[in-house]
Amino acid sequence: MSNYSRVTRVLIGDGANSAVITALQQIKKGDLVLVDTNNAILTATTAAALPKSETAYVAMGTGPGKFIKSLAIQGPTMEAVASQTYVAPIQQSIALGYNGTDSNFITTPGTEYRLRVHIKDFSRPNWQRPTIMDANYTVPTGGTSIQAALALQSLILAEDSGNSFLKKRIKVEVITDATVAVGIVGSIVSPGSKEVYAPAHGLAKGSYVSIDGGTYQISKLFGTDSFILNAPYQGALGELVSAATAIAVVGIKATGIPVEGFKYIDEYEIINFSAVLTEADDSNPSQAAAPVTDVATMVPGEGYWKQVFDSEMTSRGYLNGEFDRVSYDAKNVESYVVEDTGYGSVIISHNSVHMADFSYRMHSPVQTEIYIPEGGSQGDPGTATNFIAVLNAFTGRFGFVAADLS
Repeated sequence: MSNYSRVTRVLIGDGANSAVITALQQIKKGDLVLVDTNNAILTATTAAALPKSETAYVAMGTGPGKFIKSLAIQGPTMEAVASQTYVAPIQQSIALGYNGTDSNFITTPGTEYRLRVHIKDFSRPNWQRPTIMDANYTVPTGGTSIQAALALQSLILAEDSGNSFLKKRIKVEVITDATVAVGIVGSIVSPGSKEVYAPAHGLAKGSYVSIDGGTYQISKLFGTDSFILNAPYQGALGELVSAATAIAVVGIKATGIPVEGFKYIDEYEIINFSAVLTEADDSNPSQAAAPVTDVATMVPGEGYWKQVFDSEMTSRGYLNGEFDRVSYDAKNVESYVVEDTGYGSVIISHNSVHMADFSYRMHSPVQTEIYIPEGGSQGDPGTATNFIAVLNAFTGRFGFVAADLS
């Protein structure tokens, strides 16, 4: 929910309270409790017995005896209580031609082909050109499908003025039905590099190798222990290099790469794109020269740590002036998000009721977002002393469905 339409307060637990807390002074970093207007700790029993006109607050521990509280949650003003367990993000993946089980990438000598990748940016104001990357290749006489696929991969990932925009956003690899030998012991290739170290590999220039499921061709040898690939490797560090032979069917697979932004500056992004192989003189992308298979549909995720971090940072504009600063190197307020952790969430939409001018009662829309690490006891309603069980007792009095983040 945008902070432009409502004030948001984000509270993040660490998964398990440090103890059964009976007084707010006992709270520690990462603890979550529900308190009344007198800061008395509410249990499932006392929360269920609160008068419907009563107000409650969620308190998050920031240190021994220190805490941040949500804005007042006045029962009758609650509009919605939504809960969501963690959903991991999935990068979109598209196969052209061979997809690992069937289809093929068939090329005709003398024909020019175009590999097009279209990154679907959210906004293109003032008729700006879409983010489209093309690679064209004419298959020579005697040329093969594997040669065409490798050439298109090399061209679309090629650097322009020392940089490759696509290389950092879309992983483009050639996939085949090759017979893959045992990995070369001690071989290593770094992400983004073409150079491979493979001691005593025994391979010749023009040979094919397999790395992390993708097929590459050796374009240059350096002694007996190193060689250069036709295109930069875009996989993970630590994958062994293996010889690849007996290639019969070929395809190109394009997969989104997680966007690595600058912490405290860039917001979380995930790549949404399309890819197609056509003959170069076909203006209609539906006239594909190779079958298109959606290998994986893009899923942004729910409770992914970068999403929670963005919510936390944005909400702080209303908490302690986080965004009043004009210098990027200013010290940032501590984040309570743990990297690479999945979070379940409970989001309460409610109103802050207060008096305005002329005795007018103002209802200001606010939102309380609560995040709990996946599998943490704070999100398990099965035990009455757990935070979510207490919160459910309070929200249940107003007809909202109980949350379960376990």
